[in-house]
Amino acid sequence: MERALEWDGAAIVAVSLSTSWAVLVGASVLGLGGGLAVQASSAVTTRDVPSEHAGVSASLNAMVRRFSGGVGSQVSTVILAATASSGVGFVIAFALAGTMSFGAALCSLAVPRRAEAS
Repeated sequence: MERALEWDGAAIVAVSLSTSWAVLVGASVLGLGGGLAVQASSAVTTRDVPSEHAGVSASLNAMVRRFSGGVGSQVSTVILAATASSGVGFVIAFALAGTMSFGAALCSLAVPRRAEAS
């Protein structure tokens, strides 16, 4: 669900850059999805590891998240710089962010579900 919110927010921003309220709504939905995804990814990465390895698991998750955020920021910057004269850079950057979030949502379906104890 978190990745779906990110995808929805990026899609709203990508298609409605003409009004500031639509950008605000889209960015808010995108931020909400991102915030929920951080907590969920931390819980998923540490739930099935032995307690002595939980710190390593959480640290690796944080490092990958920060690295990915840095790469995403740089890709968006390159897109904006390359399309500065045409003004479509924001649409392309947010469409790409939405596509990547949608792909992450699909990948999250492959995470095994924990069997509930009865």
